[in-house]
Amino acid sequence: MSPDALSPRGPAARRLLILLATLALSGCTKNLDMPRIKASIKEGIQKQAGVAVLWVECPQSRKARAGDRFECRAGVEGGAVTIDVVQDEYANAQWTQREQLLELSKVEATIRDGLKQNLGLETSVRCPGPRIPSVVGTRFACSVTRSSGAGAPFEAMILIKDTQGQIDWSVPKSALPPATPQHPSSR
Repeated sequence: MSPDALSPRGPAARRLLILLATLALSGCTKNLDMPRIKASIKEGIQKQAGVAVLWVECPQSRKARAGDRFECRAGVEGGAVTIDVVQDEYANAQWTQREQLLELSKVEATIRDGLKQNLGLETSVRCPGPRIPSVVGTRFACSVTRSSGAGAPFEAMILIKDTQGQIDWSVPKSALPPATPQHPSSR
């Protein structure tokens, strides 16, 4: 056996020191408590929006590291919202909900009021569900029925413009009342 093999500077000793250092470092590195973060997200959305959260998905494991950022998703009736998570200087996870939940009863009222004010149409409007996440670019349709019963029901098309719930909406030209003919005035 060489005298170098057992000395503190020999290859076996160096491997042992590297192994001990690696074990010590890995023992000091903590992972975030992901079940606790998921529970916080679920509880927070339920309190803020008053909706049931069906599921929360986050990365399985994440090292506790100041400034680290990652995303989670939370499922609610009508879709899912993105949750942005960032670790502060103490590696505590802080989260914010990226998309707000758009109340479809408000969309129904906007369409109904707009048709009455702009076209004189009395209508009832039904959108698909109570809420939808305000994901930019999402398109959906609401069913519109004239209160008078005249004419076939039609769809109002809605486009979500931002994460705060701003929308654009339109109805097909075929749903509009016929224009009254303009008579040229005599000179």
